[in-house]
Amino acid sequence: MLQYLELVALNALPGLTVMMVLIIIVGRLASVRNLATLWVLAVVYLLAYACLLAPAVGFFRILQWNWQGKILTAIVALLAILFTRALKPADFGLRWRIATGSQWALLAGIGAMIALPFAIIALAHGRAMMPATRETLAFQLIMPGVDEELLFRGYFQTRLNAVFHKPWNVLGAQMGWGLPLTAIAFAMVHMSMVGRHFRVEWSIPIALYALMQGLILGWLRERTASLWPCTVAHNLANGVVAVWSFVGA
Repeated sequence: MLQYLELVALNALPGLTVMMVLIIIVGRLASVRNLATLWVLAVVYLLAYACLLAPAVGFFRILQWNWQGKILTAIVALLAILFTRALKPADFGLRWRIATGSQWALLAGIGAMIALPFAIIALAHGRAMMPATRETLAFQLIMPGVDEELLFRGYFQTRLNAVFHKPWNVLGAQMGWGLPLTAIAFAMVHMSMVGRHFRVEWSIPIALYALMQGLILGWLRERTASLWPCTVAHNLANGVVAVWSFVGA
């Protein structure tokens, strides 16, 4: 148990610290006084890591990918959304209908997300970056867009929008500081990981790639007012890398 708590702390606290500092700085620049929401966001962030790093149980122990962690993280994000009394689920993007006139934005966002992985493939010189298995393909086409979009574009970006508001219009999408801050948090999560044996793995290129994804997905979330386009775009992007792993294996 102690080792598990240490892993959660080592993985979560660096990114959490950086994000809290950035949010406080932005809060002062934007003359925002009420930052009490930060405490709630910090708790949800820690809970998400606790779920992601929880030891696998039962059937999940024989799987190659962390299905259990992703499912638990998605549940935490969904509960956080449902228990936010000041906002309705639709405010977090839990709605099927996209914003009027956003059909072309939907296609553009999904197209950009599908094209973006080829930059990473090029950096890897065409080598396989994932295990070439059917489980890999299924996992990448289903899970990352579910828990990460619920947590980042759904919960975090919406709550930060409520704090900083959305004064800018970018290509038809109304947005504010919540979008870049969420994109940075998304990049921080993907930049490094402390493993079970306290082995640290980190990558600046992956962080930059995740930052670009976060900006595109954040814009798509605001432009369409829905999370499902982000989820589809995210999973398709991961699917491109998974399919390429079969080709490059």
